[in-house]
Amino acid sequence: DVTEWRRAEEALRESREYLNQIINNIADPILVKDSSLRHVLVNDAFLSHTEQTREEVLGTTGFENLPKEQGEALRRDEEEVLRTGKESLTEDVITNRRGHAHTWMTKKSLLTKKNGEKQIVLAMRDITEFKRLVGHLLQAQKMDAIGALAGGVAHDFNNLLRVINGYSELALESLDEHDPVRADITQIWEAGKRASALTAQLLAFGRKQILQPEILDLNESIAQMSSMLRRLSGEDIDLAAISAPDLSMIHADP
Repeated sequence: DVTEWRRAEEALRESREYLNQIINNIADPILVKDSSLRHVLVNDAFLSHTEQTREEVLGTTGFENLPKEQGEALRRDEEEVLRTGKESLTEDVITNRRGHAHTWMTKKSLLTKKNGEKQIVLAMRDITEFKRLVGHLLQAQKMDAIGALAGGVAHDFNNLLRVINGYSELALESLDEHDPVRADITQIWEAGKRASALTAQLLAFGRKQILQPEILDLNESIAQMSSMLRRLSGEDIDLAAISAPDLSMIHADP
């Protein structure tokens, strides 16, 4: 009578199928390697990333499909887990078959079977997009800091310019129209006005100035900006500003 044996065999089969369904429904790649670092189990998520069949993967190490440096780094880390038994959490850059590099957060753990055989369980998560977003966040924070610094410096500098421009205007009002000094004072006053326009741009960049829309000729704004951009871009860059003669006026902050 093998009835009970048949029932136990069926229960074991159902249990294996159930566990396989769970593993294959996990969105992150999961794989198991033996002591020779050859795949003995992989889930569907891993196969989807590698674009391989289960038959192609099982029995291979996977290192042979990677650039030499990547494969050697992964092999060293997995051998270290086998040797020490210590869990490893690493960021691994892995290039797929299409040549696209992905960054993976990989947890490698030692699994010892009842017969003493050692295996490695690897759970992976693709953090490529996360790393990209973190980079954008750091860049945004850096720009915020630069904006705050530029706004603070421009605010103090603007206070100095008000004094320079104010005294220049007073001096011009007190001088005779034919006074030889008048031309020099006029140059100071005009330079102060241009400097005030620059500080206004820095204050706007630092978000410390309320927007003040006005009727604006964009061609004139581009022309005024071009002189500053030429100084900033360097001598090795030829900057050309092409205007549109029939462009309409707009209502905006310069």
